[in-house]
Amino acid sequence: MTGRPEPAPTEPWWADGAFWDEMFEFVFPPEMIAAGEDVAARAAALLGLPRGASVLDLGCGFGRVSLPLARLGLRVTGVDAHRGFVDHGREWARRERLDVDLREGDFSCASFDGPFDAAVCLFNSFGYFADPAQDRRVLDAAFAALQPGGRFLLECAHRDGVVRTMHVREREGDGRRWREEPRFDLVSGLLETRWSVTRAGETRTFTSRSRPYSATELDAMLRAAGFDPVRFMSGFDGAPPSLDDYMIVALCERPGR
Repeated sequence: MTGRPEPAPTEPWWADGAFWDEMFEFVFPPEMIAAGEDVAARAAALLGLPRGASVLDLGCGFGRVSLPLARLGLRVTGVDAHRGFVDHGREWARRERLDVDLREGDFSCASFDGPFDAAVCLFNSFGYFADPAQDRRVLDAAFAALQPGGRFLLECAHRDGVVRTMHVREREGDGRRWREEPRFDLVSGLLETRWSVTRAGETRTFTSRSRPYSATELDAMLRAAGFDPVRFMSGFDGAPPSLDDYMIVALCERPGR
């Protein structure tokens, strides 16, 4: 097996087109894409959204949840840093004749045409920056985008669950072998993952760095941004979180209605 050195990316790993070109089918297998319908339905129910309500999707990607939300009759605005994802989502929406506003941009510092009835940040997009200050700006942006009484649904990696359950994952298909090797640094609090894909004896590798947060840290950050109340769940079914949950969901509100 041979490998070749990777050029230094010109963009952060989460906006690097080469990373997603190689790893997309591993990160987003068909069942994960199909699950977007259920996630959207459960998210809309948790947020208590009637048809016609406005929703901001932070880190919308290619529209895995944005488009199903639009199918439910919601007015959706999505923002993502990866141009290829945004273009793909726009084409998908065009084919289905869905009125979804997908925008390219850094959702930690963007301003939005609001106010919105609700905002979501799903599938671990929060923490990608690996910088607590920039992550706090994401929460500030979500709070500022909401009308009083608007709700915010956040799904992200749960530090306790990451430490307890992370493991190497591998999958093969279409002549390729993918591998994900996570490593958590207890001092920095960063999750560093080595991703690789092997095809015809040649391997490409990438490295991602993200920051998972504990429920305690998330609660403090959300409340500092102004949200109250804040409720934590293990998933979109409303069950309480546990130490073994790799992901955690927070449902919170901008006071004032």
